[in-house]
Amino acid sequence: EHKFASDQCGNQRNPIREIIGGLLFISRCSRPDIAYSVSKLSQFLNGYDETHWKAAKEVLRYLKSSSHFKITYHSRFATYNSVADQIVNLAGYSDSDYAGDKESRRSTTGFVFMINEAPISWTSQRQPIVACSTTEAEYIALSSAAREAVWIRHLLKEIGFPQTEATTIHVDNQSTIKLANNPEFHKRSKHIDVRFHHTRELVEAKEVQIQYISTQEQKADVLTKPLLKTRFEYCRDL
Repeated sequence: EHKFASDQCGNQRNPIREIIGGLLFISRCSRPDIAYSVSKLSQFLNGYDETHWKAAKEVLRYLKSSSHFKITYHSRFATYNSVADQIVNLAGYSDSDYAGDKESRRSTTGFVFMINEAPISWTSQRQPIVACSTTEAEYIALSSAAREAVWIRHLLKEIGFPQTEATTIHVDNQSTIKLANNPEFHKRSKHIDVRFHHTRELVEAKEVQIQYISTQEQKADVLTKPLLKTRFEYCRDL
C-alpha cells in the first residue's frame, strides 16, 4: 500500500487527473477489482506528487496484464407447470475496514451485488463520518448496501423480474447483524446516526435479510482495503 500525502503540489506535466478519470469510468463499468485503488487515488486530485503518479501507472500496468478478465452473465431457468421461467437471483455482500484512512480516520465502505453470481453493482468509498468501532463501520456500510438493494429490487420489478423474497446481504460481522435485526437501542449504539437505522425497517419489511458469511468468503473484502496478492486474486475470482 502506498502512503499518500494530500498537502503536496501537483506536477502539471503528469496527466494524472485524466488518467484517474478514465480509471474511474473503467472501475465503475467493468472492473470492480480496481475500485478500491481508483477510489483511493481520486482523493488526491488536488494534492498529488510523483508517488501518486507511479501508483496510477501501476494500476494501468495491472489492467494491461489482466485485459483478458471479463464479467460473464448467465441465465438460469426453472420449470413450473411445464413452463420455463428465467430466474434472477439477487444477492449482496457488504464489508468495511476500520479507520483505514490515516488522515481523517474514516473507514471505507465496500459492497457488491450479484445476479446469478455475476456482479452488477459495486462501490468502494470513504464513509461520511468517523466510526467509533468496527461494528459501527460495518453498520454504516450495511446501510449503504441496503439502500442499493432497494433500488436494484425496484429496477428488476420494472423490467419484469420482481423479487418475491427478501434480498440477502452477506456480512462478516456478527455484532452488525444483531444490531440490524434488533430494534432496541443498546448502550454502545445510541450515538449512531438515525439515518443508518433505516436498515432495520427494510429487515422488518422483509425487503432485505442479513446473513453471516466468513471473512474468507466475503466478496466485498477487495473493495475496502489493500490486500496481499494471493488474497486479492482469491477475492477477485470468487
